[in-house]
Amino acid sequence: MPTKKLDFLRQIVNVELAEKNVSAKVSDIVKGLVSSAEDKYGFSTFGGNPSKLADYLMSGEFEDVMKVLISNGYYNVLMSILNKIVEVYVDDVRVVEAAKIALEKSGKIKQEVEKQFKKK
Repeated sequence: MPTKKLDFLRQIVNVELAEKNVSAKVSDIVKGLVSSAEDKYGFSTFGGNPSKLADYLMSGEFEDVMKVLISNGYYNVLMSILNKIVEVYVDDVRVVEAAKIALEKSGKIKQEVEKQFKKK
């Protein structure tokens, strides 16, 4: 029996940002990016197609979210968001695979960001 999916923006991203005490500035940026993407990709559980979250997770737009979180010291928040997707969207193979690919990519982005900070 399929489980009801949590809404990515409202019930995963917003909750993780609040629970992990992400700064207001970074939270606003991330929420704005995800909200714009929700309109574009239509992955809201409220009248949209949650499976389209896979397309977003594979996009350059989600990579921007990853870079914002990582470069501001919130890699752990990104990991929480992606792991929550894997947990909650367990019956949607495309979304789970996209989240796992994003997890791998986030490690590479973290290394790139750390290299840039070492150069400065």
